[in-house]
Amino acid sequence: METKELKKINKIKNNLIDNVKTLLISIESNGSVPEIGYAPFVKIEGFFYIFSSDLSPHIKLLLEIKIGQFLIIEDENEAKNIWARKRLKFEGKINEIKRKTNKFELICSEIEKIHGKTMSLIKNFTDFHLIQIIPINGILVIGFGNAFNVLGKKFDLLDRVKPGNK
Repeated sequence: METKELKKINKIKNNLIDNVKTLLISIESNGSVPEIGYAPFVKIEGFFYIFSSDLSPHIKLLLEIKIGQFLIIEDENEAKNIWARKRLKFEGKINEIKRKTNKFELICSEIEKIHGKTMSLIKNFTDFHLIQIIPINGILVIGFGNAFNVLGKKFDLLDRVKPGNK
């Protein structure tokens, strides 16, 4: 890819991540029907962080399995075409950030700054966990015929997905 095209794609990718506030989450356990859910997120230094309750089956599984599938998708009201919404689907490893650490406090403060005062209310609920999502790989879709394999926490563009390939 040319540098100009690469810059354009990276700008679209970064705008998508910066403008969407929630992740869709999917986890499969032992061949069962996948659990799905969503959570508000913050992105700090290439990692995603969510603060959610293990009373939700998808969060409970995420904490057990330590890996999941995630989707950031353009708001349908913002999309030029509902069939070609910009989206980033990726696999990520899970790390729980323990309470009573500086990192826990700093990230919770950032979540409150971005998502509001509800965070100060739920912060002390013991069924809630601060979860770090470490991106591994995925696919960035920016329109019809414009899908790209991505890698790592910066979602570095690898190559264009060709028809018939995943």
